This record gives sequence, C-alpha cells and structure tokens, in this order.
Amino acid sequence: MLDLAELEDGSRELVCYEPMFIPGLLQTEEYATAGYRGGYTGASRVEQDREVEFRIRRQAVLTGENAPRLHAVIHEAALHMSFGDPEIRRGQLVRLLEAAELRTHRGSFSAFCTHCSREGEHVATGVAEVDVQ
Repeated sequence: MLDLAELEDGSRELVCYEPMFIPGLLQTEEYATAGYRGGYTGASRVEQDREVEFRIRRQAVLTGENAPRLHAVIHEAALHMSFGDPEIRRGQLVRLLEAAELRTHRGSFSAFCTHCSREGEHVATGVAEVDVQ
C-alpha cells in the first residue's frame, strides 16, 4: 500500500474505479472503520485501526498545493453497501457531495450491469515529468 501512496503523492491525475465500496481516497474515517470492522474480521483491532489511519492519511494528497485531479467512478453497488449505522452512511454521502464541489474532483457512477469488473478497485495514476538538470 505504501507504493500506491507514493504514486498518488507524485501524480497529476488519479482515476479510480471501485465496484463495491466508496474509493478509499473519498471515505470518511467512520465509513472506513465500519468497513474494516465488518470485512476484516481476521485482523486485530490494532491492524484495522492502522489500515484506517493510513487510508485517511492518504487523503491529504487531495488537498495539498499540487493536488492531483481526481476522477472517481463509483459503482451503484457501493451506494447500497451498508456499513455501520444510517448516520455513518449519511456522513459518507455528504462527503461525496462535498468532494463533488471541488474543481479538482470529478465523479461518475456506474449502474448495475452484467459486464462490470469483478476484480476490485483500480487506480490509474498520471505522474508528472520532472526535468533534472
């Protein structure tokens, strides 16, 4: 995961597709915590908390001085996943609406269909070219 965070940090553009969950870069801490608690039951609480903390720290790349453009494609199924209580889900939807207001973010939704990817999250990064002389 550290390699992904390093690529994200040096990118000009991030494109992510997430078929089942809200992309990690757009998750609230509460949503991420509920997801780890419900989905990673083999991991200890300490490991789960460490993963959530890392995920939230990764989000700083979106607000930095050289923040990359983000295009998130979110599958309709992700909006129907029930992590935590209704307040956690509401907070996550509010976070998506806030992200949509940022001019560096663009989002689109993929409706239910039979040909969608079953491979999980995909992230494409666009790395800035650096002229070293």
